[in-house]
Amino acid sequence: MKKLVAVLLIFPMLLFCGCRGGDQGNIHELTRCDWAAEREGGATLRLEFDGDHASLTLENGGEKRVIEGKMLADEERFVIFDESVAQNYAFSYVPRGEKLDLSYNGSTVELHKI
Repeated sequence: MKKLVAVLLIFPMLLFCGCRGGDQGNIHELTRCDWAAEREGGATLRLEFDGDHASLTLENGGEKRVIEGKMLADEERFVIFDESVAQNYAFSYVPRGEKLDLSYNGSTVELHKI
């Protein structure tokens, strides 16, 4: 009888805990690792997160541009506040497992987890 009661108590706990444990949301999916892409022609992009700080590095033809600063995010967008140029950059994103669709100003690029 004790085994039956234990199973009846443990099963619902596992059921409800299991549903919440794997679903961390898009923000967690976005910021838990770094992302990169290499485009035709040799251009590279790298997106990195460190707490509330984000860095997007773009390299092409020997030129390098880094957008970095404080970051605010919701489940669909994030903004990097780059104080070095007094500019805010807003990106839309859609995480898809090992891939990330990153959109800016109407253009979308697919990045991959590093």
